[in-house]
Amino acid sequence: ACTRIGGRLVYFADWLISGWSSAKTDSETRWLPTGSQTSCWESGWCGKVLGTSGSNHVVGCVIFEDEDLLVVNKPAGMNTHAPAPYAGEGIYDWLRHREPHWANLATIHRLDKETSGVIVFSKNQTANRSLTSQFTRREVRKRYLLLTDGPTPATTLTVKSAIVRAGEKYISHPSHSAGNLAETLFRSTQKGSVAIPATAAHWSIVEAEPLTGRTHQIRVHAAGNGFPIYGDTLYG
Repeated sequence: ACTRIGGRLVYFADWLISGWSSAKTDSETRWLPTGSQTSCWESGWCGKVLGTSGSNHVVGCVIFEDEDLLVVNKPAGMNTHAPAPYAGEGIYDWLRHREPHWANLATIHRLDKETSGVIVFSKNQTANRSLTSQFTRREVRKRYLLLTDGPTPATTLTVKSAIVRAGEKYISHPSHSAGNLAETLFRSTQKGSVAIPATAAHWSIVEAEPLTGRTHQIRVHAAGNGFPIYGDTLYG
């Protein structure tokens, strides 16, 4: 997925969907080249046409499509769907209005506006029921990478807490407290030094696997344990 440091969150999702398209991840699947998948971000908008497949244009953000699923790479800075009637299109709205065969897309899950990553849309009722069931039963494994300049776990860290909304933010409380229980598994991956605009900072890349699906839980748990996501102005 696309990432960017300046003023944006820099984590992305890698989704593993069980039971769908598992037999179609070879040459018969219409995957875009690795280099092409970043063009949607570099162009600043998801609608750049990169080439053709037969007689059909391939939109830059499309990672995979078959008769049941549409999988896209959402750039940071775009909502998953329009938050209000006159708030502008989210990627869901934009897709539905661009291709007639995408008119009946259904949203199964969401990513925060400032998060880039993979989103799966269903194209029919059968796929919608199956995916909704998989998400409900927590059979979908979600993995995010985050960039931080804070101290990170030496190996792994499991964080479990109750999350409560407080204005625009969510606050973490002990797991026995009132609120929605959230659990996140963090794994350290690599460390190094990167040049940030006007400064040089030590950074770490941490993999986060949310074991529940609470709003902002990765951001809340990372910040609460001393390694906020770089560029997160709400929790950083």
